[in-house]
Amino acid sequence: MQISNFDINPKDVVEKDGLAEKILSTIAGIEGGDGRGPMQLAGYSTHCALETWGFPQHPGVGNFIPTDDKTLLTLLGKPEDIRAWMWDNVVQYIPEATAKLGLEGTHTFIPPAVVGDILGLEYAGALVAGYPFVPCHEVKVVRDGKIVKANLWKEAVEKQAARLEPFFNLCKKYGISANHEMHYDTMARGITEYRQVLEMMGDLAKAVFYLGIDGSHAWQGESAQQWIRDGGDRIRNVHIKNMYRQYGLPLITGDLEWKGRGMHFGAADEGPTPIASFINDLVAHSDFVNQPTYKGDEPIGQIDGKDVYLKFVIGEGEHPFMTQVTVAKEYAQLLNKVCQRRYGAGFSVGGTKG
Repeated sequence: MQISNFDINPKDVVEKDGLAEKILSTIAGIEGGDGRGPMQLAGYSTHCALETWGFPQHPGVGNFIPTDDKTLLTLLGKPEDIRAWMWDNVVQYIPEATAKLGLEGTHTFIPPAVVGDILGLEYAGALVAGYPFVPCHEVKVVRDGKIVKANLWKEAVEKQAARLEPFFNLCKKYGISANHEMHYDTMARGITEYRQVLEMMGDLAKAVFYLGIDGSHAWQGESAQQWIRDGGDRIRNVHIKNMYRQYGLPLITGDLEWKGRGMHFGAADEGPTPIASFINDLVAHSDFVNQPTYKGDEPIGQIDGKDVYLKFVIGEGEHPFMTQVTVAKEYAQLLNKVCQRRYGAGFSVGGTKG
């Protein structure tokens, strides 16, 4: 299972003696619906905490600040106050908490390159690198009373990289990776952009800023398989999940009825990603299965002389006609068939009720 910082506050994990051990023993005590066990902690998800700290200008940010309304009233509308509060109470504890939970990395959204503090980009929101919003080439802007050329996209990325330095340094200190889930409104929304951003951010980012792949988010032109082939050496965790496209409906819409949108997460057998091929591509084209999830992990075997560690997270279904449990079980059954057919080893499919 993957837990969230909404469920387990990283500050508590660091400061309360024995909490990390209690969490792990509690998870290990959960048996599946068919009596199998123990359950394992597959990941610590801190996407919303990082996104909130790095992008406090977002108008919906109040939903992701884990405090009471009294404190929230003193913070909302003040981006730098939000950033300071999130650092003091949540973000600075994430790397150490992740390490105390015995994990090699945390699953994150690295926050987008923000606007509003780059001269020439004085408007609110995330920086969108593309015509007609923010060209990725040099543009003419006024600075100190002169017209000069500037690459505003590169400046904004470097500015956000500087803000991320204290967090990345803590990741390095505690020996964990920050595994970015490429997603709309994040620093890197696809594998091409991730590679570009990584080069702009520099050596510290290259040391800790890796990828947590969720192929269901590859709906902007790149495929999930392309993400694996082009980002294979950077992948540290993976969500196995498909997306369902309703053609003729907008992917992004202000319609509050989510069933009417053009993309939602679907069952294993619907969507553009052939899940069986996705799994085999991971083995063939990435370092994913060659990386331990836990500190001190033992490999389960070898493929082509490389140690192999198995760590699939399945489910997280958001389907208009099926429950998340049903979707997750379908994925598990398919994953089992792939493992049996391709690698001669499978597992029993179960799960907790509800």
